[in-house]
Formats: sequence, C-alpha cells, structure tokens
Amino acid sequence: MTEYLLLLGADQFLRERAYAGGKAIGDFQIWTTIQNAKYKYNAYFDFCIDANPLSYEEIKKEIAYYQIQGYEPKSIVPLNDWTLEVANQLNRDYGLPYLEPKVIKACRNKHIMKSLFEKADIPTAKSIQFNDATELKECIKEFTFPVIIKPMDFGGSGGVYLANNEKECMDAYRKSKQIMETYADTFHVFKNKFLIETFIDSDDEVSVEVLCGHHFYEVITVTEKYLSPRPWFTEMGHLVPSHRYKNEDIKKPCNPHVSDFRYYARRCSCGNKNQRRPTLCHRSYC
Repeated sequence: MTEYLLLLGADQFLRERAYAGGKAIGDFQIWTTIQNAKYKYNAYFDFCIDANPLSYEEIKKEIAYYQIQGYEPKSIVPLNDWTLEVANQLNRDYGLPYLEPKVIKACRNKHIMKSLFEKADIPTAKSIQFNDATELKECIKEFTFPVIIKPMDFGGSGGVYLANNEKECMDAYRKSKQIMETYADTFHVFKNKFLIETFIDSDDEVSVEVLCGHHFYEVITVTEKYLSPRPWFTEMGHLVPSHRYKNEDIKKPCNPHVSDFRYYARRCSCGNKNQRRPTLCHRSYC
C-alpha cells in the first residue's frame, strides 16, 4: 500500500506551506481535502480528495475508495481549529494516533480550557460564559473595563472585540453574535455561547505549541502572532519560531501541567512585562 499524509484545512489561503512540513518528516505523499476538487484542484499537493474537510462522512467514504486503489493514510492531520474533531475521529477509526474526545472538546471550548488552566494554577485571564444580552449585563458587574467579548469556540480571533464601557460591550456582543449567526453552521460551532474576559493590555501575543499523546508531551516551539489593530485582534500572520522561542518563562507554565490534560494545544500567552509568569488568554483555541 502507498502511504500518504492527509492534511485537513490545507485548502485555506497560505496553508500550502504545510506540504513542505509533511515532506520533511518522511517520504510520503501529501494529500489534502477540497470540496468540489474537480474544479478547485490544488496542484501544489500530490493529490486532492474531493470532500468537505469538515465532513467526517465524506472524508471516510473517500479514504475507503482510495484504499481499494492501494492507498492508505499514514496520519490525518488537522491544520485549523475546525478540523480537530474530524481528524481525531478518523485517526481513531484507522488505528492511528489519536486523543480522547473530551481532550479535543477542551481544545475547542475556551470555557473548559480556561477552567483547566485555573485548576492547574496556570495564570489565565478572568472570564465568564454568557448566552444572551441579559446575562451579559449581569456579568459586566463582575469586571472592570476594558474587557474582551469573544465567541466560546470560534477561531482565528473571529468575533473578538475590545470594549471600554458598557455600551461598547453590548455593541461588541451584537457584532460577535452576528458573526456567529453567519458562520456557526458552516464551521459546526455554537451560535449563542460567548465569553466576557479581562483585557490584558499588551500588543504581544505568542502561541506555545505543545505536542501531546497518551504517553508523552513536549513543548515544540513558540510562535509569534501578528494581529490587526485594536479593537479587532484579527490574526494577520504567524512567524515560526518566534524570537522568544528560547524564553523558558513562556514555556514553563506549559511543561509541568500538560500531562494532566493530555491535549494538543496552542496556548496564547499575552506578555506583560510586570508579571513573572505569562498570563494565558484564549483568542483562538488555546
């Protein structure tokens, strides 16, 4: 059988660089999934499966078809927030390395992950989950402005807004809610679950990349994240590795506790020069 790495989410703009990463780890073909691949074929990859990268059923059907042709997956690799669950389920089906479903849920759910940080005594910004405007008004009483409003399980800083007072806070919620109503069905996320969170006043944001399995965990590197101007915080690009990749103060909070969670995570650490330990926020799926 001919082995291949199947990359989910590689159809996104600039994700083609994942091809080089796949080639660097072994002599495998590098495949990806593209919906309607017949007309949107990406010749950068060795092959494109015609399937929605968010559809477990479509991808599994295509994998089965190509197994008959003599091809089998070496691993199914998620390259964005939304393909984590699908990739993990497929890896489990084919006897490939995977994590427990509750681990993937924690990676995707900012509220759950932040509670795990707190349980492990890892500094993280205070936050409260809310579902509607009435609940938000009550939550506001627990915070000092400025604050951040964000969806609970979206990614790429989509729907994340800075608010300096109650009016801006309610406006930010309405904007974030509108975004989720537009994209929630497409990306299989919640429409009505949000967080209000303490704002960490810093222009620096990094992502600590941690590789976790059932019997191992390792901090791989640190990624520098480039964001659009406030109040949006849209992720404009990443630089790997960050110039901070040797900074043990950034890596240290991840190492002692990561085995308790058994997850693969990107932890966003917003730098604050007055703190000895970085505070972990939650702008994507940290």
